[in-house]
Amino acid sequence: MKSNHSIVTLPKWAKEIAPQPKRYVKDLLKTFAFSKMKEYERKAQWFQEKYKAPFSVFQKKAVSGKKENTRFWDDYIVWKGIDAAYQKWAKRYEEL
Repeated sequence: MKSNHSIVTLPKWAKEIAPQPKRYVKDLLKTFAFSKMKEYERKAQWFQEKYKAPFSVFQKKAVSGKKENTRFWDDYIVWKGIDAAYQKWAKRYEEL
């Protein structure tokens, strides 16, 4: 039976900066999650500036439109993915 746990061997110098390895790994994961969250936040900001609205407002316009605007719809699909990724990483950051 395979274990879900992996053993990571840290170099000796790591103890100088990480006397508690579990805490250090948790901090690294938290930093990574924060970095990913900010990356998607920056991507979303471009759309917010373009449409002068947050995603929630833009989404209502996109799905309620009677006539389909291809460029508008394409931006909606991309922004929706960016928003989902941001939400995923924000949740992971909060979990840590």
